Amino acid sequence: RRRLYLSISCNNLTQTHTSADMHRDAYADRPAPTGRKMLAVAALAAAAVAPCGASPTAAFQLPTGLTSARLQFAGSATSALAPSRRPAPRVALGGLHAKAESRGPLDHLRGAVVAGAFLLGVLGGGGVPDVHAQGPPTPNGARPAVSVDVQVQGDGAESPSDLKIRDATGKFFEILKDLDSSYVDTVDIDKLSETAFQSMLTSLDPYTEFENVKVAEEMKVQTFGNYGGVGLVITKAKDATGKDVPGVKVVDAFEGYAYKQGMRAGDLLLKVGGQDVTALSIPEVSNLLKGPADSSVNIEYKRPGVPATQQISLPRKAVVLRDVPLALTIGEGDQKVAYAKLRGFSSSAAAELFYVLNAFQKDGPAPSVILDLRGNGGGLLNSAIKVSDLFLSEGQKVVSTRGRILDDPSDRASQTPGFSQKENLDDKNVKTFETIYNAEQSVYYTPPLLAPQTKVVVLIDRGTASAAEIVAGAIQDHDRGLILGETSYGKGLVQQLQRLGKNGQQIKFTVGKYYTPSGRCIQSKSYKAGDKPGSGTTATKFNDADRKVFFTDSGRTVKDAGGIEPDVFVKSSETKMLSRELYRRDAFYQFADVWQAKHAADGEKLATTAGAEVISDAEYNDFKLFVQKNTVGLDTSFDKNLDTLEKSLKDQGFTEAISEVEALKGKLDGLIIKEFDTDKTNVKRLLASVIKARYLPDSAILQQSLENDPQIEKALAVLRDSKQYTAALSLSGNKATTTASATPANANKAAN
Repeated sequence: RRRLYLSISCNNLTQTHTSADMHRDAYADRPAPTGRKMLAVAALAAAAVAPCGASPTAAFQLPTGLTSARLQFAGSATSALAPSRRPAPRVALGGLHAKAESRGPLDHLRGAVVAGAFLLGVLGGGGVPDVHAQGPPTPNGARPAVSVDVQVQGDGAESPSDLKIRDATGKFFEILKDLDSSYVDTVDIDKLSETAFQSMLTSLDPYTEFENVKVAEEMKVQTFGNYGGVGLVITKAKDATGKDVPGVKVVDAFEGYAYKQGMRAGDLLLKVGGQDVTALSIPEVSNLLKGPADSSVNIEYKRPGVPATQQISLPRKAVVLRDVPLALTIGEGDQKVAYAKLRGFSSSAAAELFYVLNAFQKDGPAPSVILDLRGNGGGLLNSAIKVSDLFLSEGQKVVSTRGRILDDPSDRASQTPGFSQKENLDDKNVKTFETIYNAEQSVYYTPPLLAPQTKVVVLIDRGTASAAEIVAGAIQDHDRGLILGETSYGKGLVQQLQRLGKNGQQIKFTVGKYYTPSGRCIQSKSYKAGDKPGSGTTATKFNDADRKVFFTDSGRTVKDAGGIEPDVFVKSSETKMLSRELYRRDAFYQFADVWQAKHAADGEKLATTAGAEVISDAEYNDFKLFVQKNTVGLDTSFDKNLDTLEKSLKDQGFTEAISEVEALKGKLDGLIIKEFDTDKTNVKRLLASVIKARYLPDSAILQQSLENDPQIEKALAVLRDSKQYTAALSLSGNKATTTASATPANANKAAN
């Protein structure tokens, strides 16, 4: 197949028009069936309503045999309708449809391209004639025109890849057709297709996937950081084994939204909008809670410790999910340290962080700053670049991406100092593109926002990934601050979202790898397809011996292929097996209901008073008995392997050994129960945190979690000791003559 390029342009049109206002007369240079003429007119009508002054280009794959063609439309500029009232032209032939949806100028333009491409695809079998449609001139005699220019590139021969794709899609169509018409039971074509798509994509890597409408909407919320609703996070109620039971519980009530109205974590929803929700699924209840902005929804709910059912009317509005949920200062004077928690990279992340960093410096440069990226799983590449701009000097490299497609730099494309691209050939002689992003001047400030003397510590852990690793890597490679904590996740892959049709579905697929300023890719695993179809991928960690050494600006050594390794390693408070199982079983939340009912009179005072003992030793023992009474065996990470072993022994006839496996399971259960004593301090802390969430907003819970945090304590100690800070950065050492080693030969793609 050859690649077809269509470009729509407008000449002398000052208003947008509808096809109803055009007088059309289509003709062709040579005879064509009436259906094709009608299709041509419909396609040109779609182009006619495109806005003036736009010249987009889009690529489509069409059959061979096409020649260059030009489509023109001339119409009278007599009237205009609002975009939402324009009729939507439809073209149809042989059961195929292409529709130009009437939502706005860009949609009309897109519809014109689609309709034009569809037309050429139908006519492509025997060459493309010139097709024209014209109407009466405007009062000044001019004939406004919308034109579609078509160019076909290539020699007409299909590549081996094209042939394979065409063969595979043909087989897929035949399979679905046969199943739809002949399978013993009625099949759900949508479900079958989604299963096939998901199986195909997940065989590449864990991040390449098909997203149905629900998942695509969730991704949209993560990307833009807002959604329309009441500000509640809900989940199904669970029994003592961790299985879902009838009922919907509130997990979180957002500050400024449902929390402000009086809802709290732990509340049990009974009715939403007058409808009983106890037996409904979470998506069904979520749909009831959502609705038009500035409307409201009535909720009936029960609260532990309150006998009567309660009712409340919650307003619906745009709920903004803050990327910076907490910002504060610790200490006074020279000992003052500014702290900011960044938990995501939506489109507003950089603006939020800019605001709080600027506030820290209202009375002069901030002496020290802690940027907390722990648990930050990443987000938008562009947001990571803009966040890095806040810490780096203008012109310093932030990140580069390498892949087989040319990156779209979006709003950075016109800002030449911060963006450049170059073409390379990888070791397999495949063309790749490298995109380099540098720190650049903002309309609000010139990088860096922070004064050069401001000391910076970035906190990371095993949950720090992707965009968060870009920021940490840029700060580390330029020696702008210390990285403290645990080695990050190691996700050095960039994904791209691609919409599918008009139903809201999309695919997310990996298009490259990213590289920190020193030239290292921190991707820690390679992936290959599983042995059986549908089994996903098998991940393999890179061997430490194969990792290459790179250098920061001051000559410190850093390595690739293993995440961001901290300059100062500090282990976090570990969540042991018992605590993980108690979370999974919902035991913390279930006992919080018991505690809340018991402390109906003084619960809020206990939970909100600094230094108050929320869980006494007697109540901790009650919790231990509660867990043992209400759970039947605690699962461990070994159980699945032991179950497999037990089944294998049974299948092979070694039944005498099964009792020993059961005995081992019992012994492991006993060891886990012992963690109630050996890990008492940590379990009490986690239980108290769940209880406090019934009375305090998220920001207060997060602030309290900083107390007795070993990584926070170490960060404060380093920042308040200039000698220790400087020594860790090795700024007094000799600068290396080479600031980056050669790029690994097999690192041929770019990423996020």
